[in-house]
Amino acid sequence: MNNKGKSREQLGLKEFKETEIRSSVSGEEITLTQSNIAQMLGLSNSGVCLIYTIKAGSKSNCVKRIAEHCYVNEKAVTSNKVAEMREEP
Repeated sequence: MNNKGKSREQLGLKEFKETEIRSSVSGEEITLTQSNIAQMLGLSNSGVCLIYTIKAGSKSNCVKRIAEHCYVNEKAVTSNKVAEMREEP
């Protein structure tokens, strides 16, 4: 059977809307999506995708930007979950 070139509908699949994580818990089907997770955490469903590779190492500007966003200037970000999890001294 050759399925090459067939649409999702022709193959009997659901329409693709976004990436899903599917699981079954106690017989119930659970589907998680990026928009579900963002909504539960109270975050916007948008952002920047930064790619970090071992080859690039510490030369990558991703490392600096991530560190600044999460740790250096963490109070400036209104929904910084890392800052909220830290214990106050």
